[in-house]
Amino acid sequence: MEIRKFVDALQPNRPLTGDDGRYVDRSIGSGRELAHWALREPRVVAVGPPGIGKSTELMRAAKELQPSAIAVLTPLDRLLDVHQIQPNDVFSACCEQLANLTKKLGFVTWPEDMSAERPSFEHPLDELLDLVRRTDNKSRQGRVIFLVDGLEKCDEKVSRAALLELSRLRDEVGVIVTAPAALVTGPMAFTVLEEFRLFSIRALPLTQAAPFLRTVLERRGVGLPPGMDELVQAAIDLSGGIPRIFLSLIKSAAIYADLDGRDRVTKEDFNAAADQHRDSHRRVLAQGDVELMNTMKMINQLPTD
Repeated sequence: MEIRKFVDALQPNRPLTGDDGRYVDRSIGSGRELAHWALREPRVVAVGPPGIGKSTELMRAAKELQPSAIAVLTPLDRLLDVHQIQPNDVFSACCEQLANLTKKLGFVTWPEDMSAERPSFEHPLDELLDLVRRTDNKSRQGRVIFLVDGLEKCDEKVSRAALLELSRLRDEVGVIVTAPAALVTGPMAFTVLEEFRLFSIRALPLTQAAPFLRTVLERRGVGLPPGMDELVQAAIDLSGGIPRIFLSLIKSAAIYADLDGRDRVTKEDFNAAADQHRDSHRRVLAQGDVELMNTMKMINQLPTD
């Protein structure tokens, strides 16, 4: 059935790579804007609600930076178990990603180009800084900028410790990190905000969210199934401007139609999808995300320039 192709094309939980043709530029909090910040600010912390597109924008920023910097994307949640990560694992992952990238760029650092035995370091951050300096000595592409994704999914204490350790790199290397919203609000926020500039990736205003989300859906490359067009606006309204929620609602409604053997999506299908979303959200909220939602409201009130 055609509707199954539509369902498979949506992929609400998959971030888009920097060169993905399905990417839609945001008017607020875009990867291009984040890249611009990274070129003038040594350390940036990016925050935003789940599903807003932080990973997508980080990968887009890496693409935008590549001509003028060595952009090292480090997706912790795809490299490591975020529930087991410790601060030293973050630095080791960054080091490994930089070493792999330098090989691709054609200027190999240690250990291949060293006749002596690979040096030892007391702290993984020292090893990372050593590799950055070796890279700087061989590259004419600009400074190294790490884009660390997934730290917001780690334990808050681990995230805070990793952020503060990364700030030790100072101006020798650029750092963009996604972090838990709780780290930039509340009584201890100053420990992070005095070292990192805050970059907020927030939901677009409703007047901008509708055309943006419609374009996101169109870029998936599959035409809308019968009956879906009139339900898109309802999905936009219910999503709060968050792409993952919007696409998930559309996908769930189409799945209900498919399970019933139909290509046409009905209002009843969408209502069932909306009920499923609400029930799922209630379960999440019961685990403590009310605090996260309140935190995000506070972030929207913070200055970002």
